[in-house]
Amino acid sequence: MIKIKIERIIFNIGVFFCHHFLYNFGVFFLKIDLYLCNRKNNLFCRALCNFQLGNAYSYLSKYDIAITFFKKAKNLSKKVSDKFIEAGI
Repeated sequence: MIKIKIERIIFNIGVFFCHHFLYNFGVFFLKIDLYLCNRKNNLFCRALCNFQLGNAYSYLSKYDIAITFFKKAKNLSKKVSDKFIEAGI
């Protein structure tokens, strides 16, 4: 039996919308994913989601919100010791 995490599915839907220039829909699904990651206290998931939200908001020209999400992603990636997310910021 394959174990599928709902957070990963919702995250991928949000990224899909962002890649197809539907950033408002992407932000909607990424915020749901961030909520789920916060409930499970998954730091890696939260860092990745904050990073993608920062990207989406930067494409929506909401730079102040984007910077906030990028800062959160950077702080979380340092806690997780994930150089991939940290390098992307």
